[in-house]
Amino acid sequence: MTPEQIEKINKLAGCTFKPGSWDKRFVRSLKESSEQTPNKELSVKQIEWVDKLTYKYRRQIP
Repeated sequence: MTPEQIEKINKLAGCTFKPGSWDKRFVRSLKESSEQTPNKELSVKQIEWVDKLTYKYRRQIP
């Protein structure tokens, strides 16, 4: 992961999600994987979803 992607994921992890939402599970799994294996590359779809979620939760991101 690039430093920019890790930063986006860390910011998204601080957002409030609905209980049991797919968004929350996705962000938590990426955050955990970025902490354990920061050199792991994200797939094209994962990068797209991180960007979509960043836009969706943009008002909660400082």
